[in-house]
Amino acid sequence: MHPIVQLLFHPTQFFREAGERPGWMAPFIIICAVSMASAWLSIPFTERAVMLTLGRTPDSSTAAQAVAATREMRMIGIALVPVERIVRWGIVSLLLFAAVRGLSGSAVPFRTVFAVVICAQMVFAVMSIMTLLLLHLRGLEQIRSSMDLQTVPGLDLLLPERDRHRVWYTVLSAVNPFTVWYTMVLATGLCVTASITNRQAYGIAIGLWVTGVAFEASMVIITQRLLAGTIG
Repeated sequence: MHPIVQLLFHPTQFFREAGERPGWMAPFIIICAVSMASAWLSIPFTERAVMLTLGRTPDSSTAAQAVAATREMRMIGIALVPVERIVRWGIVSLLLFAAVRGLSGSAVPFRTVFAVVICAQMVFAVMSIMTLLLLHLRGLEQIRSSMDLQTVPGLDLLLPERDRHRVWYTVLSAVNPFTVWYTMVLATGLCVTASITNRQAYGIAIGLWVTGVAFEASMVIITQRLLAGTIG
């Protein structure tokens, strides 16, 4: 456990000791295991959110079918977690690799950037555990919408009615203690392994965060328009 604690709380020392070839397999296995377990244990909460969303429809069988479909998709998603993570982090690493090479001229290998990305994801593994614990402490009765599945407080607390401002909710909820922590660990890893300045490392890490939030917000907008077109 010592390397994990060092990575999370003393990332500079961790990456300096790791050198240009930080190990990524152990963090990858841990993150995937935590993600799969968290997804499995949170299924009852996800099903309740779906049931409450569709429970107002006259045909109660529609809600039951939606819940069954949600469970099936959840199980498929759990099985595909390792593949999905590799693909996602590979894309993120490629973007960071291009940014580091282009902005700083660093000769850091792609494998090193890939390892830094995976190591930094340990922060979100901690967030998954925290989210699951908070969900179980609150209980199923406290789930009234899909937004209640997000238990980590962020700037979305400033929104008076989150259900009516889903785009702003997506943006503001992305500003929370764990995303800040992740950005710091990622920037530190890039700074140490790629031998770039703190300003460059944080600029690249924050740029990645902005890109990710913009993508998520755009997907929410597209989904809302598709649903509006379907209903209309």
